[in-house]
Amino acid sequence: MMADTNETLSSSQRPEKVIVIPDDILKLSDAQLRQQLVEKGAMVGPITAESRTLHQQYLFQLQNSPMTDKEVPGVGIYPKALRACLLEHPQKDWSSSEKQMISDFQEVKESRQYRQGTRKCCFNYILLDPRIIDNLMDHAEKSTQIEVFRLFVRSVFYIGKGKQSRPYAHLHDAAVLKKSSPKLDKIRDIWNSGRGVVSLHVFNNILAEEAYTREALMIDSIGVKNVTNEKGGEYYGVCKKWDSTEKHGVGVKLLFKSFLTLLNEGMPELHKRDINK
Repeated sequence: MMADTNETLSSSQRPEKVIVIPDDILKLSDAQLRQQLVEKGAMVGPITAESRTLHQQYLFQLQNSPMTDKEVPGVGIYPKALRACLLEHPQKDWSSSEKQMISDFQEVKESRQYRQGTRKCCFNYILLDPRIIDNLMDHAEKSTQIEVFRLFVRSVFYIGKGKQSRPYAHLHDAAVLKKSSPKLDKIRDIWNSGRGVVSLHVFNNILAEEAYTREALMIDSIGVKNVTNEKGGEYYGVCKKWDSTEKHGVGVKLLFKSFLTLLNEGMPELHKRDINK
């Protein structure tokens, strides 16, 4: 999975043991080293004198340790693009497609009608089960970034579009309504275990149509059967013309960006007692 270029190779990605780096990797320029890492689907930040050796070791690992579904239990349930990311297989960089999508929504066109208007007041949110991704920062220090991302993906149980307090409506319903649904039952199960739901807000201050589209991209990339959403999302703008490969590729990129937001912001939990009835 490609990350933004301002991201650095974290300490959690450092090899666990000393690796003898072959000459063909040692002779690579910084640009060549970056390109080969990108082709392997690695997350690459600035290559400096201090980080060059780590990047060389990481490339050697990727070249010699391809992962399979059998080596990472549970990965096989996800669509192809996300599965490849979780296994660190080579992938295409979908940055240009993502930029195309953003550009399409950036400038409001007076000649068309927009669902829910043209105010940029929406965002996306992801509901997470903290029992799966418990002790997040501890995992981030002791595991590779992709290992922690696997936990993040497993912890996702709902992806939505909202504004204002929309994410909390799900928690309110779980607290006061008697009806049962996969989403509400999941929330109650988390509460009954003594934990709280993590509500991660991402991609703020966007048009409703862009939020709906990002929601659809992430749901399709993770697989609607793997979350409690009742159905997939709806696409708007240029994304409506994309094939499933492009949609899934960009969707995985959005999931990874959401994961990075969680790493930066932490994971406060919302318990039943926190919900105003």
